[in-house]
This record gives sequence, C-alpha cells and structure tokens, in this order.
Amino acid sequence: MELLPAALRANAFDVASQGRELVDAISYTGELAKQDAVTAARLHLIGRDFPSAHDFLLRASGASAKVSAIRALAPLGLAYRAGCPLFDCLDFIEPVLLKHASLLTQSWNKGLAVVEVVNLLKQEAAEWKSSAGGSAALGADGDAALAGRWAVTLRGVTDEALRRAILEDPLFNAVAEEIDGHDLATNEGRSAALEAACLSGLSIFQRFFANPGLLTTKHAVFASLTLCLAELPAYFGRAQAVDLDTGEIPELREGWLFDKDQLDKLFRGKLSEVEWFNGPLGALELLNKDASDPFKNCPPDQLYTVETVLEATIPFVRATMNAAGWAAESKAGYTLAALFEKQLKHIKWIRKQGDMAVVSLLLHAHKAFLRALADCETAHLRMLSHPEPAAAKLDYLLEFNGPYDEALKEKTKGMAPMVLIRRALPELLPPSADRSLSGVRLDSAPAVTAVVPRGPGAGKGKGKDDDAKGKGKGKLPDDEIPPPGSLKGIVKWVDKTHMQLGSLNYDTAKIGKHYSLDEDHCYPVLLSIKKGGAALALCPHWGEPGHTSLASEKHVTPKEWNYTHVCAHMAEKRDGATRDRKRKRGA
Repeated sequence: MELLPAALRANAFDVASQGRELVDAISYTGELAKQDAVTAARLHLIGRDFPSAHDFLLRASGASAKVSAIRALAPLGLAYRAGCPLFDCLDFIEPVLLKHASLLTQSWNKGLAVVEVVNLLKQEAAEWKSSAGGSAALGADGDAALAGRWAVTLRGVTDEALRRAILEDPLFNAVAEEIDGHDLATNEGRSAALEAACLSGLSIFQRFFANPGLLTTKHAVFASLTLCLAELPAYFGRAQAVDLDTGEIPELREGWLFDKDQLDKLFRGKLSEVEWFNGPLGALELLNKDASDPFKNCPPDQLYTVETVLEATIPFVRATMNAAGWAAESKAGYTLAALFEKQLKHIKWIRKQGDMAVVSLLLHAHKAFLRALADCETAHLRMLSHPEPAAAKLDYLLEFNGPYDEALKEKTKGMAPMVLIRRALPELLPPSADRSLSGVRLDSAPAVTAVVPRGPGAGKGKGKDDDAKGKGKGKLPDDEIPPPGSLKGIVKWVDKTHMQLGSLNYDTAKIGKHYSLDEDHCYPVLLSIKKGGAALALCPHWGEPGHTSLASEKHVTPKEWNYTHVCAHMAEKRDGATRDRKRKRGA
C-alpha cells in the first residue's frame, strides 16, 4: 500500500476499496505506462493534496481529457522534466493553476471549456516568455515613438518579477475580480473599473495607463481596462470639477473633461508639460466655467510666483493626482500637491520682503520650482521603470530636505539680517512703496488701472496750478504710478547699441557685456531712476514674453548692479543736455 502515493489513496476502510487500492498499488510498481494508468484512474482522489488541479480537472469530460489537460499544462510549471510520470505532472500544474486563480474564475464565469482555458494559459505563458527577453523594449505595440527617456517598457523586469506583480499579488487579484464584476457596457461601469484600477495604488496599473499595449495580453483585466480607456477624460474631469465645500459638481461645471493628451503626459510622468493652470485645459478654464467674466491666462514666468494662481492650481493638482492613484499625503516627501503648497508658502514669505529683494527672490523661487518639477519627473520615471513592479510605490515625488528645500532655506536665512537691519537702522535702506496685502487698495496709492498719463493742458480751467494752465506736459504726481508701457515714447534709440534716456546716452553694448545681459534685455526699465512698478512705464514690449512683470526675465536687475558706475563709465551726456538745462533756468 505504501507503494501508492498518498494523494492517490482513498483512505477507506471497506474491504472492496482496500482491495482495489492494493491492486493499483501493485500495478503502480510496474512500468511507466501502468503508473500513468493508475494515476489517471484515481485523479478523483487528489483534492486533498492538489485542490486547484482537482477543481480544474473536474470540469474536463472523461479520463482522457483530464490526462491531456495535465500533459498540456505541465510544461508551464517550473523545473518541468520532459517524460516524467503523470503523477509528477500534478506537482507542476498545481502552482500554475493557483497563480492563475483570477483568470480561471473569469474563464469559468464566461463559460469557457477546459480546452479553451488550456490554450489561453499556454498562449499567456508564451507571451510572458518572449517579453522576459526584453523584446518589449519599445512597448508591446512596437511604437518607436515611445523610445527615449519617456518610454514605458518592461525592460529590466524579469518574468518572475512580473508574475509577482500580477499573478501572486493578492491586491491585484482582488482588483481584477472587482473590475470583472462591473458592467463595462455602461459609462458608469467603465468609470468604476478605472477608479478601481487607479485607486489601487499599484504601479503595474500605472504602466498600463502609460502604455496600454504593453500589458494587454498579460492578464484578462488589462484587456477589460482597454475597453475603458475612452472614459478616462470623464473620470478625471469629474474628480477635478467637484466643489470642495459641497462635495458635488456645480451645474456650470458639469461635463468637464480632462484632455486625453494631458492624461498621456500625466501617466508618462511629463509633469512639467501638463497645463495645470492655463486654459483651455487647466484649472483656469475650470474656474471660468462659473465666472461671469472670464480670467485671462497667466504668463508662463508667473505661474509659480503668484499667490492667487497657486491657490487656484493646488486643488486641481490634488484632485488630479488623487484620481490617478497617488498618495494624498506622505510623511517621507512631497506629493505634487504638497510641493505646490510649499511653493505658495514661500511666495507669501517673499511678498513680505522689501522692494529691493522681491524681484530677485521671485526669480529664484521660479527657477527652484522648475528644478523641483524636473526632479518629480525623474521620480515618476523611476516608478515606471522599477525592475520589481510589486515594490514600486505611488507615495511621494520629491524628498524632504533635498535641493528644493535647501534652495528656499538659503534665501530665507539670507534675508534674516535684512529684517534686523531695517529695524535697527530704518534710514539706512530706502523704504518700499506703501503697500498692503493682495486685494487691499490704499487711499494714498490709487490703483494703477485708474491712472493715465495726462497730456499738455490736461485739466485746463480747473485751478491755478501748472496743469490748469496747460503746463503739466504729461507729468504725474509723485504718488501716482503710470501704467506699464505708457511712457515708452520718452526713450529714444540713437542706434542699436545707444539709448537716450533723460540727459544721458547709454552704451547698451558695454552694459550688456559688463553684466552678461542678453541683447534684448529691457534696458529702459533697467536704467530707469524710478523704482518698482513705476519703472515698467518705460517698457516698450509690455505684455510680451519676458516683459510681463518686474520678476520677468527681461526686467531682472543683474547681480552687483551699480547704476553710478554705469553712468560714469558706460554713458555720455547727450548733445544739448547742458544747454537745455541753462535755457530752462533762464526761463
């Protein structure tokens, strides 16, 4: 009796069963064909030791069909040996069937026959084997456009690692079963399937959404999700449009969709290319949905340095990243929304500094944030290319106390002495213009939009001052700031490298060489004796890229700027300037 494997024993006590078992045990000691015949006849007894194989074989009709299924599946197991006994094949197929439990459940639900399921398993194994050799370097769809830094592939992922991420991951199998239970013929069902995949937090689903053709044949759930891809814009759109106070989508925001090209950039990790704010794809367009008078786009160089823009962007970023499956918060580093919040906090600190420092600090903050976004992209790509997909986490994108934090701390620490100096010696540094918090209008500082340059004779007949007599000649009171670009006409260019402003002719070629400035730097603003917003009145290209604010690239004051040195060594008094002054004095 001990010659018969325990898995094939009936463990019965009646004489008839024991007699048959004794005969089979004796036959099992014979040649291989007799062993296989005994095994085939007693397959109904293997349920205790091989439950998955037992359940699978129960669906086969007849002993020959069961033997054929075992022989067909055995080569899929690890360490399979050709020509081994039929009973030994059970050791090979049990792990295979156990790992494909989710696929088997879906197959039985669809009414597939055993032969069809065997063919599916063999086809799946062949595809896994080919992908393990790195043939998917350009993606399963073979699209050469996916090559390069942004390629999402299975390169470096071994066959075993991919199995651990899909077949052996309990969470993946649970999500697959949930998706299989949704009606993918309806929009609601497809949206629910996408939500289950995204919110699972599994990086293998992120790879699928970044390059669907890569995994479509690896598991039935990916084939199901392929049918849902067209629903992605609506799924993300609903998440972005929800009102944070009510938890509902306002009527005017209904039907909002997130652009599919934006989604492609998001899943591939091109975070700096996603239109987070500007329309018609970002948060601004969503804001304009329920605005009676729409807002205009923000200039690119101000996207990360204006408080109101950041405040409008943060909820949009958070909703998008949460819907994609990234962690809402992390104790180990910055999520993308947390990074925007950190930038907002820093910008608010910058606004508290004096006029002398704000421009350079804003420029530094803008550059630091762009570098941080690039680091986030690198972290996202690491997740998508992790050699062990089951271990990749959708947690944070930028570590704490990294280059971004250090850059901000450096500026914060550097400004601390300025605060003490202003308190101890207020007369030492020039004061900033009167100011208050954003949105506050001070009586002593009329709004810029209400101020217009007054021409000759403006206000004639209204008083006895110079303006009333027509002698104002366009002058503005000291407390009024002219609109940007409104006084550009007083700047004259003698030639391409000599600019006439006031009583001096400036050699802009010498200035540019000395301070390493571009040829198209805004020299009228740079050389203006006015400070802050008043200098922008001389800008000849206001509103164009690089000329949208004091912090714009073309308006930035270079390091170690010395206006006195420039006037002494890089400028000359223009012809007639002295004569004009004498004539005015004698008048």
